[in-house]
Amino acid sequence: ALYDDQIVVKGELDRFRDFIFINDVVSGFYRLGFETEKIPFIINFSSGVKTSVGDLIGIIMKTFKINKKVIVIEGTKGDQFGIVGNSDLMQEHNIQMNTDLETGIKLTYDYIMSSRIHE
Repeated sequence: ALYDDQIVVKGELDRFRDFIFINDVVSGFYRLGFETEKIPFIINFSSGVKTSVGDLIGIIMKTFKINKKVIVIEGTKGDQFGIVGNSDLMQEHNIQMNTDLETGIKLTYDYIMSSRIHE
């Protein structure tokens, strides 16, 4: 999105995913103490929020202050149409997702831009 003249999407714009900011995942592991042998379950770190590829591109363009042509090409064979995680166990163990998607993209953008200064 930053470096090409266009954004190429493999598959359809209404496909969807569940995004969670890496800091929230790390905080969740920290809260659980990294002691997986004491946790008798598998916990799914997720936002529980369905975000379409089209919505994601819109957020990226708004955050990066860009307006680029979006090209949709054939998807990868076997790729799932969409997935959203179940965050019930996170909530049961008081593990919070503190960073919404827009904020996470903004933080990532800020990091990329600050890194470019030091190149």
